[in-house]
Amino acid sequence: MNTESRGKNMAETTEAIERLKILYTDYKKEHPEFKGRVRDIIADDIGVSSATVGRHEKISKNLITEAKEAYKSGEMNFAAAEEMAGMSAADQKAVYEQTGGKPEAKDVRQHRQEKEPQNMNIPGFEPAPSPPEQKKRPPADAEHKIFAVTATMAMLEEKKAEALALMQTDEENGNAGGATNRKALAQYLDYLQEIAEKDLEKLKK
Repeated sequence: MNTESRGKNMAETTEAIERLKILYTDYKKEHPEFKGRVRDIIADDIGVSSATVGRHEKISKNLITEAKEAYKSGEMNFAAAEEMAGMSAADQKAVYEQTGGKPEAKDVRQHRQEKEPQNMNIPGFEPAPSPPEQKKRPPADAEHKIFAVTATMAMLEEKKAEALALMQTDEENGNAGGATNRKALAQYLDYLQEIAEKDLEKLKK
């Protein structure tokens, strides 16, 4: 597998985590009996650590649009995306433009070092925190929306199948409480699929 393919796979994982976060957050709001931290539930679902999920969430939340597109296309790998996600929007844009849209982790670190003020080594000096950034979600065209809804439907179907399989296991093991939770999750996923199908029909008209 080449570097570009690995980069795209990591970007796909980031997008999957972003969708799962929305799914489980909404589900927990409607079902307070469903226990557990969303990050931990996602980590268990996809077989990674909670810390790794947090790193992906940082990228989803903080990357500027241009950098996020470079990450999705494989022009920027996970390490560079994570490094850039810790910078301000202005600095991200500067690095992106300086590297021709193909930033690497070393480029981000170099930019950060060049920006550090000389008095950083003065005892007691602390830089002022950056103000919160307002991010605007760019409008997506119909084709992109159709792709996003279709991908979401596939993910929902997969998660529903997993929930039903686990429900059956819980029932066989006499875990009534677990079976009830799994059944409720499967029903909720089915409900979300119906909504997605209606959205898809509207987009195709």
